[in-house]
Order: sequence, then structure tokens, then C-alpha cells
Amino acid sequence: MSTRLLEKSDIDAAVEVLVSAFSGDPLLVWACGAREREGMAASCRMNCVLWTQTRSAYGFFEAGRLAAVALFHMPGEQVSVWRSLRAGFWRMPFAAGLVGTQRIVHTFGVADQFKASLLAGEPHFYLDTLGVHRSLARRGIGPRLLLESLADLQRRDAEPCFLFTHLQSNMTLYQRLGFELIGECAVPKTPITFWGMRRRAPRNALGRE
Repeated sequence: MSTRLLEKSDIDAAVEVLVSAFSGDPLLVWACGAREREGMAASCRMNCVLWTQTRSAYGFFEAGRLAAVALFHMPGEQVSVWRSLRAGFWRMPFAAGLVGTQRIVHTFGVADQFKASLLAGEPHFYLDTLGVHRSLARRGIGPRLLLESLADLQRRDAEPCFLFTHLQSNMTLYQRLGFELIGECAVPKTPITFWGMRRRAPRNALGRE
């Protein structure tokens, strides 16, 4: 059992893990309806491509099988429209439908604006996605992957980590892992609420005492 950076050759397996992990997710069900699975697959593929390129996509492997995936934005990372399209965003209207794509763009656009207001320019890692294959859930794999991958990232750059969850039930887990709730955002014209959480960088990161 081990955690390591994902490579380009791992992307198909990573998409499979995340589609399994997020099956029935209320945000995707609301946004995409019957196209939920297709929309999730297209979104996950784009994100896996983006963060594999920046060496901030991690996987937890068990007996050679990819069991869980964690995707992070690096501090200060900006993704242009052109870069998103090249990574696969062009697939979204075909996979999620036009309405589904519009809903996803609107919802995460509001989330991004809210994050900017919460963090006020503070450099941070952003946990974009954390998912465990459904067949391997509830074994502590997700928390282990998150802590090990974040420790590796913070050895490179000692910054805090921020995340959003739209499942209130996840907040207790993240609090146990050292995240604190710092804000709540109900997205207008949607049934979605985001809770923003931050975990401070360890004091000894990069040799700090």
C-alpha cells in the first residue's frame, strides 16, 4: 500500500475511481440529471489531466490497484480557458449537456468568488477532489491519502490547504484531519451549499520550528 504522484498512464484508472466514488453525488445529480455519470467522467478527466501535468495529482495504490485519488491546485495556480479546453473541458457539453454544463460553471464560479473573498489573496493549496473507489470505502484510505499527499506538497511549499465540501456530513471527517470551518456559501438559484475549510501548514514545514 502506497501513495504516489499520478502519471499520465494512470488517468483512465483515476477517472474510474472518481466516477465510482461520486456516483449519486447531489451536485452532479442536480446539474446533469440522467447524464450525471457522463458529466462526472468528463469533469474528472479534465481535472486529472490538469493536475497530473502540475505534479499535484496523487493516488493511493493497494496491491498495484489504484484505490483513491486526490487532486490539488498548487498555490497561485491559474488555469486559462485555453488550457481547460485542451485538458478536456470541450467534452463537457457533449457529456453533461448544455444545461448541465451551464449549471456546473455557474456553481463553481460562485464557489471560486467566495473562496477569493474568504482567503483574500492568501497563498494556499486547494483540494479540488478526494475520492475513494466505492468498493474500498470506509477503510481509512481517503484520510491516509489526503494526509500523505498534503505532507508531500507542503515539503515543497509550506502553505495552508483549503477545500470546499457540499456534503455537510463530510465536515466532521475533515475536522478530525485538522481542517477548520471558515465560511459557508449557499449558491443562488441552486440547492447547493458549500462549506469552506482550511488546514494550516505545519509549523515545521520546510524546516520551520
